[in-house]
Amino acid sequence: MEKKPPIKKKIRRIIVAILLFMLLVVFVLMLPVTQTYLGQRFTKNINERFGANIDISSIQASPFGYVKLHDILAYDHKQDTLLYVGYARLNTLRLRAILQGDNDLGNVFLKDVRFNSTLYKNESESNINQFFDRFSSDESTKTKTEIVASSISLVDASIRIQNQNNSSGNAQRFTALNADIQNFRLDGNVISADIKQLNAKTNWNDTALTSLAGKYQFSPTNMVLENAVIQTKESVLNVDIRLAYPKGGLKDFIDKVNLSVELKPSSIGVSDLKKIIPNWKGKSMKLKGGIDGFVKDFTTYGVQINHQNTIAGLDGKIKNIFDVDSRSIEVDLKLVTVDNLDSIPFTLSAEVAGFLMRLGDLSTDAKVTLEDKLWNIKADLITALGRMQSSASFTFDEKIRDYSIHLSSNDFDIGQLAAVPTIGRTGLGVVVSGNGFDMSNLNAAISGELTNFNYREYSYDTLVLEGTINPKFFLGNMKIADEFIAIDLNGQVDFTSETRSFSFNADIQHADFSALGWLSDGIDGVFSGSVDLALQGNNIDEMIGDLYIDRGALKTPSETYLFSSLSAQSRITNGLRVVNINSEDVATGILIGNFKPSALGVLAKNALGSQFESYKPIPISHNQHVDFNFNLRGKIASALFGGVVSLDNNTFIKGSIKPDDALFKLEIRAPSIAINKTQLNGLSLKIDTKQPIYHSNISIDEISTPKANLFDVKWINAQVLDKLYGRIEFTSAKGAEDLNIINTAFTINDSAQAIVEIQDAELFFNNKRWTIDEQNGNPTLVAASTSDFAFSNLNFITETSSIIADASQKGSDAFAVDVKFSNVYMSDLLSFQKDRWEGIVNGFLNIRQSPSGFGGNSNLHLSDLALNGVALGEAELKLQSNKENQDYQLALQISDNGKDVFLATGTLGIENAVPTWEVDVAFSDYNMSLIAGLTSDVFSPFSGKANGDVHVSSKAGKIIPTGAFVVDDLTLGVPYLNTLYNFTDVVPFRFSEDLIRINLSGFSSGNEQTAQLTGMLTHQSFSNWGLDMNINATQLEVLNTAFTEESLYYGNAFFNGDAHLHGAFSNMQIDVVGETATGTNIFIPIQYDTKIGDVSFINFIDKQTEEDPETAQLKTVKGLQLNFELDVTPEAEVEIVVDPETKSFLRGRGAGSLLLEIDTSGSFAMWGDFIAFEGIYNFKNLGLIDKTFRLEPGGVIFWEGDPYGAQINMQAVYEVPGGANPAVLLEGDNISQKIPTDVSITLFGNLLNPETPTFEINFPNASGIVKNELNYRLNDQERRQLQAISLLSQGSFINEVSLAAISSQTLTTNLFEKASGIFDNIFTNENDKLNLGIDYLQGDRNAAVSIKNRDRLGVSLSTNINERILIDGKVGVPVGNEEETMIIGNVKLEFLLNKKGDLRARVFNKENEFQYFGDELGYTQGIGVGYQVRFDSFRELVNKIFNKKENINP
Repeated sequence: MEKKPPIKKKIRRIIVAILLFMLLVVFVLMLPVTQTYLGQRFTKNINERFGANIDISSIQASPFGYVKLHDILAYDHKQDTLLYVGYARLNTLRLRAILQGDNDLGNVFLKDVRFNSTLYKNESESNINQFFDRFSSDESTKTKTEIVASSISLVDASIRIQNQNNSSGNAQRFTALNADIQNFRLDGNVISADIKQLNAKTNWNDTALTSLAGKYQFSPTNMVLENAVIQTKESVLNVDIRLAYPKGGLKDFIDKVNLSVELKPSSIGVSDLKKIIPNWKGKSMKLKGGIDGFVKDFTTYGVQINHQNTIAGLDGKIKNIFDVDSRSIEVDLKLVTVDNLDSIPFTLSAEVAGFLMRLGDLSTDAKVTLEDKLWNIKADLITALGRMQSSASFTFDEKIRDYSIHLSSNDFDIGQLAAVPTIGRTGLGVVVSGNGFDMSNLNAAISGELTNFNYREYSYDTLVLEGTINPKFFLGNMKIADEFIAIDLNGQVDFTSETRSFSFNADIQHADFSALGWLSDGIDGVFSGSVDLALQGNNIDEMIGDLYIDRGALKTPSETYLFSSLSAQSRITNGLRVVNINSEDVATGILIGNFKPSALGVLAKNALGSQFESYKPIPISHNQHVDFNFNLRGKIASALFGGVVSLDNNTFIKGSIKPDDALFKLEIRAPSIAINKTQLNGLSLKIDTKQPIYHSNISIDEISTPKANLFDVKWINAQVLDKLYGRIEFTSAKGAEDLNIINTAFTINDSAQAIVEIQDAELFFNNKRWTIDEQNGNPTLVAASTSDFAFSNLNFITETSSIIADASQKGSDAFAVDVKFSNVYMSDLLSFQKDRWEGIVNGFLNIRQSPSGFGGNSNLHLSDLALNGVALGEAELKLQSNKENQDYQLALQISDNGKDVFLATGTLGIENAVPTWEVDVAFSDYNMSLIAGLTSDVFSPFSGKANGDVHVSSKAGKIIPTGAFVVDDLTLGVPYLNTLYNFTDVVPFRFSEDLIRINLSGFSSGNEQTAQLTGMLTHQSFSNWGLDMNINATQLEVLNTAFTEESLYYGNAFFNGDAHLHGAFSNMQIDVVGETATGTNIFIPIQYDTKIGDVSFINFIDKQTEEDPETAQLKTVKGLQLNFELDVTPEAEVEIVVDPETKSFLRGRGAGSLLLEIDTSGSFAMWGDFIAFEGIYNFKNLGLIDKTFRLEPGGVIFWEGDPYGAQINMQAVYEVPGGANPAVLLEGDNISQKIPTDVSITLFGNLLNPETPTFEINFPNASGIVKNELNYRLNDQERRQLQAISLLSQGSFINEVSLAAISSQTLTTNLFEKASGIFDNIFTNENDKLNLGIDYLQGDRNAAVSIKNRDRLGVSLSTNINERILIDGKVGVPVGNEEETMIIGNVKLEFLLNKKGDLRARVFNKENEFQYFGDELGYTQGIGVGYQVRFDSFRELVNKIFNKKENINP
C-alpha cells in the first residue's frame, strides 16, 4: 500500500504554490508593460467617470499591500498643469475597488506635489474652479461623483496662486508644505476635510506657517474653516472663517461674498507684526473679535487688541472699503492704557516720548467717522493729568490736509504735560485750525480760553487766546480778566530772517504780582501801566532791543506811587554790549562791556574767587568784562516792599568786573537803608581786589534793630598771600568806650572749601566782656556747603563764665554738636529776647547722629530759673544714648523750693528721619505760673497747682498723648480786659490721641458772678490745634478798664448768655448769644483823627506815621469768625463821647439787639439797633455853652452792616431854668414875664460824623395864641438856630441889636449853673427826705425893647414832712435893685388823702405867666383836688372807678 504523504507536507506545498503565484503576480505587476497598462487603465477609468483630463505615468504594485502611482498630472482647461504628484501611494485593495467603480481612496500618501491655481487673464474663474465644475456638470452625471479618503498625507508639496489680471502679476507661493488631512471628501462640487496638521513656507516676507489645523469645507455657495488654529513661529490664531455667496458669487468676491470671521483669543508675534507694520518696535499683540458682512461693507464687533498695558476695543461699520472716493467708516474706539510710554510700539522722538510719559495712564471713548474723504474724531480722554474732551476733523489722502481740532476740559494739568513746573491745572476750550504741521508749510490759527488757569499756585479766572502762525510770522493776543490782573497783550514773532525778531505790547490795567505769586510775599502792590518790548536774537546772550514802560503806577495798601517812564536799551557797538536804564523814580545807570547776560553772576564769582590760588573757576568764555554805574531811587524800594525796605535817593552802586585780570571792584554809598526792622545809616562799602592795602572796607554809622543797636561799625579786609584778613569793630551804645572787636582770616583750600578763622575777639553782652580762650585755640569754620561744614573751638569766656562749642554736619543724616556751659547767665545770652529769662546754666550738650544711629550724652543744670520775673525753680536735663545707638534716654526734672514738681522720663530718637519718643510726664503740685511767664501778654496772672500723669509717644510722625492731670485753684487773668477769673472747681484735663477733654468747670469773676466751661481741645500731634468749648455765663464780668488815650472803649461790662468756641485755631469760630447784665457801664470815646480799630484786636497807631483817616482801611481778621447775637438791656448804661474836642457826650440806658459778624476774609459787619429809654446829652460848644439835655425816649442808634456807618436819630430837650421872656420876639413891649421854655436838639446821620444839629424851641405851658405867635416868629431856621444858641448860652432871647451882650451874660449864666451843680451834689441825695439846691436866674436886659428884668438868686426845696405831706418849691429874692428884700417864688403843697396816694389835695402859689413892664410881680394862688389812676383801656378805667374786680391779662 502506497504511503500517503503527510498532511504537513501537503500544507507546505500549498503555501509554496501560493507564494510562487504571488511572486509571479508581483513579478508581472512589476514589469513596466504591466505598470503602464494599469496606469493607462486607471487613468482612463478616472477620466471617463469624472470627465477630467488626468494622466498617470505608471502604477507599481508592492508586495506589501499597496500600490504606487508615479507622475500624476491633472490639466486645467488651458491644458496647463493644474496638479502634479510625483509619488502617490494607495492600498492595493483600494486600487482594485477604484477600478471597479469605488471612490473610496482609503489612506493616501502624496509626495512631491505641485498645485497651481491660476486666474487667467480676462477670465473671471480660476482654473481650479473650472476643473471642479466638471464634477458637477451634466457630462459627468453618468458616473459617481463622490471621492473620499480616510487620510491624505502630503510631503514636500508646493502651491502657487496667481492672478494674471493683477497688475503686479506676482504669485503667492507655499513651499515645503507638509500636511496630515483626515476624512477628505469630494461630493460633487463640495469638498470637506479635517486638517490635522499643515506646515509650509510662504514667499510673503519669508513667513513660515508652522501649523494649521481645522475643519475645512468648500461648496459653490460657501467656504468654511472651523476651529482653525494657525501658527507661525511666534503667532497663534484661533479663528472660525465663513464665506457665504451665491452660486458663482466668487466671481464678484467684493460685492457678493459675505464674510464672517470670529477670532478667538489669539496672539501675533513681534516678527510677524514687523512684516505687517515695518516700523513696529513693540512686543507681541493679543487680539480677539469678529467681522460680519460683505467684503466691502462689513461690521466689526467685540474686537479687542491687547499690547502690553494697552487694551483697544473696536466696534463699527465700514462701507466701500476698497473705493477711496466713496469709502465710509463709523467706528467706536475704546482705549485703556497704563504706562503708555511702554505701550507705544513705535520709535518716538524725545519730545513726544516725554509728552506721553507725562500724560500718564490713558483711557478714551472715541467715535471715528469718515464721510466724503472727511475724517471726524470725537474722543473723551481720561488721563492721569485730567479729563479732556476733543474733536477733530481733517481731510486725508496721502497726508493730512486741512484740519480743525477742538479741545475742552474743566480741569487739566497742562503744566505737567508741558513740563513747566510753574504752570498747574486749568480748564480750557481751544480750537486749532489750519493745514500743515512743519514750519515749511504750516498755516494755522488758534483761539479759545483758559479758565481757572493755575500759574505759580494762583488760579486765573479767564485767559482768552488768539493767534495765527505761518512760515513767516506769528501774531498773537492774550487777554486776562482776573481779580488780581487785567492785561491785554499783543505779540509778534518774525521768522523771515535767521535772527528772530520779537515785538510785544502789554496794556496792564491792574496786576498784583505778589498775589499772583510772581514776586515774593514782601512785595505788596498793584501795578498798572503800558509796557512795550522789542527784541532781536535767538537766545538771551544774543538779544538786543528796547524796553519802555509808560504810565506806571503801583498802588500799595498805604500809598499809590506814580512813576515816570522807564526806558532801557541793549545794544552791541564795536564789540561791546551797552545797556542803558533811565528812570527818575527807579534807577539811572549803564552797563558796558564784553559780557554775556547769562554769565554775569559767574563773572563776579570768578573775579572774587581768583584771589585764592586754590579756587577753581567756573568755565566761561574768556575776555569777558563789565563796568557799571547806577543811581538807585528810594521810590521803587518803598513801592515794591511796602515799607519793609526803604532806600535813600542818593544811593549809588558802581564797579568793574574782569575775571581774566582778577579784578572785582564795587562801591556802594547809601545814606540810609532799612530792611524789615533793621536800619543801616551811613553805609559805605568799597571792594577793590587790586587795592594794595585794603581789599574791602565797610563802614556803617549805626545798625538799629528791635533787639539791639550797633554803632560805628567798621569791617576792614586785606589780603596777605592766600588769606583775606578782616577786622570788625563796633560799639553797643553810641559813644561807648567798650569796643567790640572780631579779627578773622578767610581762605579757600585745595578742596574748594571755605575756611574762616576767628583769630581774636572781644565782645560785650549785658555789660560783660567775653573773649576767646586762647588756651583752646582759635574758632575755625571749614565749609564746603551749608550742609557740609565743621565749626571747631568756638569758645568765649568771662571772669566767671565760659562757653565752648564744636559743631559739624555731613549731609542730611550726620551731624555732631558739643557745647559746654560753665556758670553762664541766661540773662547774658538772651538779653535781646522779649521774654526776660533768668538763671544760671552749667553742664554740657553732646549730641551725635550718623547713618548707624545716635550717640553722645548731655547733662544740663539750670538754677534760679525765672521768666519775666516769675520764679520757676531749678531744672536738670539728662540725655543718655543707649547701647544700640538708636535713641536717647531722657530725664527732665524741675523742682521748686526743694520739692520735685515736674518729672519727664523716656526715650528720644529718630526713625526714618522722623523724631520718635516715649515719655512719661508726672506733675506734682506743679505751679502753673510758668504759663503766666510765657503768656504774660495774654494771661496774667495764671496760677494753679497741677497734679497728674501723662504719657506722650510718637510713632510714624504722630504724637499720641494719654493720661490726665487736674489743676487746683486755677486763677486766670486777662490784662487786656483787666478781669480776673477764679475757677471754683478742680479743672481736669484728660488726654487721648487727638483730644484734650475739659469736664464741666465753674469759674467766676466775683462772689456772685458765675460761669461754667466744658469742652475739648483738638490737635494733630500737638499742632493744627482746634477747640470745641461751651461757656454759660451769669453776671460774668467781661470788661473792667479805665480810660486811656488809646482806648476804643472802657468801663465795666457784665454778660449773661452762652458762648460756643469751635474750629481750628487757624480758622476759629466764636458764636455768642446773650445779653448785657446789671452793672454794665460802657464808655466809647469816639476819635475822629484815627480809624476805629477792629473789635477783635486793638490796633495801636503810631501818631508819627498815622494814616490818612480817609484812606485807612480795616485790618484783616485772620483765622477767626465771630458771630455775636447780643441783647442790650436797660441795666446797661452807655456813654459815647460824640465830640472829643468839646467833650460833648451821650449817656443813657435803653435796649436793643445787635448782630456782629467777622470772618477770615477781613470783613466786619454789624446789624441791629439800640433804643434809648432815658439819658442825657451834654452839649458843649464855642467854649461858652455847657448844657445838659434830657434824652427823649425812643431815640435810636442803628447799624445796617457797616460797623462804622452807624446811624443816629435822637432828640434831647433842655429846659431853660426859670423859663425865658419871649417879649423880644413879640411886637410891643407889654410882656415881661418869663414862661417855661424848652430847647430840643436833634442828632441824626452818621454816629462818627453826624449832621449839623438842628434846634427846636417849644413853649409847653403857653396858650395857643401865644404859642402860635411865637412859632411864627421862629419859623425861619436861621433865626431859630440863633435864638436856640442864645437860650443855651445866656438863658434869654435876643435880637440882632443885643448880640454884643451875649458874652458877659453867657459867662455869668454858665458860672452860676456850675456853682449850682456843686451845691446840688453836696446837699442832694436821692435817698434823703430833704433836698436843697440853689440857682441864679439872670434877668433880661434888652435895651432895644426896654426890657430889664431883675436877676434872682433862689433856693429850691423838696421835702417830705411825713408820709402824707409833700412840699416842692423855689423861693428867692431879686438881685441888683431896691427890691432885694422881696420874697418871690413858686411853692406847691400836696396832701395825700389815701394810702395809695392817688387821691390828693393841692395848694399852690406861682408867678403869673405874663408881667407888663413896670408892674410888680403877679402871682396866682389856688386849691384843688386830684385823682390819679392808671389804665390800659377804657373798660379797665370804668372797672376801677366802680370797683369792679376783673382779671385783666397783661
